[in-house]
Amino acid sequence: MDNDAKLISFWDLIMETQVVIPIIQRDYAQGRTDPKSTAIRELFLEKIKDTLTNNRSELKLDFIYGQVTDGVFEPLDGQQRLTTLFLLHWYFAVKDSLTDEQKKLLNFSYLTRESARLFCERLVNWSYHPSADSHAPSKQIKNQTWFVHAWLQDPTVCAMLVMIDAIHETFKDTNAAFKDLHRIKFYKLDMKNYGATDDLYIKMNARGKPLTNFENLKASLSQFLYSHKEVELAEELMENIDNKWSKELFWKYKHDDTFDDFAYNLFRLIFICEALLKLDSKNDDTAKTIIDAYLYTDMRKQEMITVDVISVLQETINGLSNTSVLQILTNDVIRHFYGHSSDFKDLVNQTKISYAQLLRFFAIYKIAVRNNDQELMHQKLRITRNLINDIAEYNLNNASDLINALHSLNTFINEWNSLNPDKMLSMFNQSPFQDIVLDNEKLKLSRILEDENWKNPIYEAENHPYFKGQIGMILELAHNDNAYEIKAFEHYYKILDMMFNEDGLNQKITGQEFLIERAWLAFGKKGDISEQYLLPEGHNHSFLEANGRDTSWKRLMRGDKEQYQLFINFIRDHFSDDNFHPSIDNLKNKLNKKIDEFLADQHNQQDWRYYMIKFPEIIARCEKRYIRWIDQYNILLLRARQTNGYHDEYYSYAQHLTWKERGQYHPGNSIDDWKYIEINGYNIAYDHRIGEFVKILDPQEDKFEQFDPNEYETFPSDGFIWTPPKPEAEP
Repeated sequence: MDNDAKLISFWDLIMETQVVIPIIQRDYAQGRTDPKSTAIRELFLEKIKDTLTNNRSELKLDFIYGQVTDGVFEPLDGQQRLTTLFLLHWYFAVKDSLTDEQKKLLNFSYLTRESARLFCERLVNWSYHPSADSHAPSKQIKNQTWFVHAWLQDPTVCAMLVMIDAIHETFKDTNAAFKDLHRIKFYKLDMKNYGATDDLYIKMNARGKPLTNFENLKASLSQFLYSHKEVELAEELMENIDNKWSKELFWKYKHDDTFDDFAYNLFRLIFICEALLKLDSKNDDTAKTIIDAYLYTDMRKQEMITVDVISVLQETINGLSNTSVLQILTNDVIRHFYGHSSDFKDLVNQTKISYAQLLRFFAIYKIAVRNNDQELMHQKLRITRNLINDIAEYNLNNASDLINALHSLNTFINEWNSLNPDKMLSMFNQSPFQDIVLDNEKLKLSRILEDENWKNPIYEAENHPYFKGQIGMILELAHNDNAYEIKAFEHYYKILDMMFNEDGLNQKITGQEFLIERAWLAFGKKGDISEQYLLPEGHNHSFLEANGRDTSWKRLMRGDKEQYQLFINFIRDHFSDDNFHPSIDNLKNKLNKKIDEFLADQHNQQDWRYYMIKFPEIIARCEKRYIRWIDQYNILLLRARQTNGYHDEYYSYAQHLTWKERGQYHPGNSIDDWKYIEINGYNIAYDHRIGEFVKILDPQEDKFEQFDPNEYETFPSDGFIWTPPKPEAEP
């Protein structure tokens, strides 16, 4: 310790000299109400409370620098702690009715603002006695005649009022007393021997940096363990942080020559996951509060910090620091484990983490602890990645789903100790993961264990940026004569890899011509929409999009919809030929051929699908890719998901396209509105009730006439399109 430094209490300091906060100092900040200041305030008061109420020997608050001039001590660094100690001594002096001690506090003052100086002076002279059931002291202070309301414009005075209330809330129900405050000490360093000046202060203040969140957390965890008499664990934790973990793990994920953010978030996420494991699915609100806990004080309030959890933290980070684990975490085979994050560092460094990312982090650190069997560890990571990717798409809707998934993954990771597919499946009894996904994981593992030649093809397909582990459809395509064929698997993967990229359908193939959508529609059966590939959502059906729980291409390929078999049959029927060489041109040729064959068949002209297949503009018209299919006579093309926005009637819009967009098309914004073509003085609409085109007499009313045959000559030579014949109504 520096020979010039003196260990002293606040009371000793003001008994030997006056203390004045110089004008160069910034405003008092520990009473501010922003989250960081609140956390610092709560943590500081908790440390003091622990010292005063648990009979700790003393609490040391580090250095306070300053100089004594003409009997006045002016702090250059430490004014925040000194101000809090002043308010703390005032509170206990009035609480214990110690009038003389209260008056002695006049030796502390502020020069930063006249309002702050006067406030401190009048506060000390105020006769006040707080009690456990009294209102917030600040409210009573502001009601005093001596309190000038203009002082509320002074941030130092406002911060002092907040701190006084916080002190009252912290100590009102305790047995702490003024006599105990001497145990709070700091090292006072007089800078007179160093030629301290305002210039020196400015330099010191510019160089000085506030403690990072991680430095605060480290100190808090140490104090917590010592207060619970866990001395050995505390020393081991500090040694690991300062040496082993810093060298082996933290520095690998540093940013701007510091790893504090990474280390802090790593600790925080472990605390969050371990706290969630203690909940059941009914604790939805508690789970949300735990996930939002960011600062140490928040975590303490939620009882997330315990000796047992800190022991888990030790075990976990020891596991993550293992060299073989670090190699696995960067292995190309599981590079897509991290979801939208690019790597483990990016996954950890998220202030607001999604449920799916939390599951990914949980799986990684739980598996890392059990790293004796590298192949088992690798398979656990691969399987959990695929399960999490699936549940994130379809079944991870709330905190209850998250808790159920955490418990299920925890059981699997802890208890699956051998590469046995059947035993793997038994780990997920009553789990939130879907049977179809679990069955696919069992099937893939079985193939790998039976023949290592399956490894690379399966791993490559799983790592496809769109499929993300969901490759059951490729395995089914490769299943022939009761056997799975690697050659067939590789063939079909090449085709699907060309059809789909990270963004869904490969636009080099489908493009603005919507080749894939139209060809697939042509492959469906004549009749009801349930015979087509389009997936339902509410009252609508979708041409499918890249993402979305119910209406994505990925959902079609998942295998839990009746349209799935249509997908399988289409691929097999068109691309199973051994002579078919997968290329973009060959794929486009196949799709165009299917479309051309459908349109060339005259029997299809009265099929309701005909114009969707003929005109790519119809699919383009459905901006969100939805149609409202009520029956084959009543089909709406939607711009959005609902019919209260602009939308078109299918057959009248197809007629408009047939006439090469001559005239003007009028959409509707209600299901009952006429949607019609204005051309050559006529308003022409398709009336689904009679299955014919009609003349609208008034677009605002339900009045129409059928055409006279002689009138047809009035319209373009293309004539009227064919529409599905409407059966005659029964008498």
